[in-house]
Amino acid sequence: MVPVVLALLAMATPVMADVILSATVVNDTLKKMQRLQQALGSQTGAARAEALFQLGIEADGLTSRINDEVAAHGSQEKPLIDLAVDRTRELGVVISYDAGKKKFFYDNAAFRQYLVVASRSAHAAEAAFKLIEGDFFQSSATDTAAILSAAERKRGFLRQHRAFAAAVEVHMMLSVDYRDLYHHYHSAGDAANRDRYRDLTRQQLRLLMKSFPDSEQAEIARRMLERFDQQLRGSP
Repeated sequence: MVPVVLALLAMATPVMADVILSATVVNDTLKKMQRLQQALGSQTGAARAEALFQLGIEADGLTSRINDEVAAHGSQEKPLIDLAVDRTRELGVVISYDAGKKKFFYDNAAFRQYLVVASRSAHAAEAAFKLIEGDFFQSSATDTAAILSAAERKRGFLRQHRAFAAAVEVHMMLSVDYRDLYHHYHSAGDAANRDRYRDLTRQQLRLLMKSFPDSEQAEIARRMLERFDQQLRGSP
């Protein structure tokens, strides 16, 4: 197991009010990841499943901090980010930069493994959501086969975890999937599937607004539906 690099602390920048990513944060996260990897090597059953889930949470949280840091300060902390990515990889955790999306992504391996060994456990809905969310933000609107598969996973999630706190976000992502499929089939001249996904897009957006009327996503859905209907009126 790779030792946690305490030398990260030497890279610390002066403390400012808007500090998002620091050497201390990275170092603490690496320590937690190292302990969790050690636990995975020695524990079984529910304890091992919990360690997997917590490893995913640490990796996902670090990835979010890195992206927030880049969004706020550009390449200011690039040496620290590069070192964090390298050290997490040495610990068996893969965080990679997607040049097309201009973001870092965790590969969600720990969440996938968690669902294999604990698909009905306490964190199953959150782990499944992390997979759906990760796949959605890394997807391409032109990969129709992938969108079709992802939409089916989202429908399955909503059937199984309809009361999950972030279900509204899955509804929103599914709306986008349906909209992208409509555009694909419209461009391809496939009238049957075009009409199917036209109707599904509108139904899904209306369902979101009805089911979560006071949410931010409901307002986004309202604007999406308005634009979509405007596009439809302009279509032959």
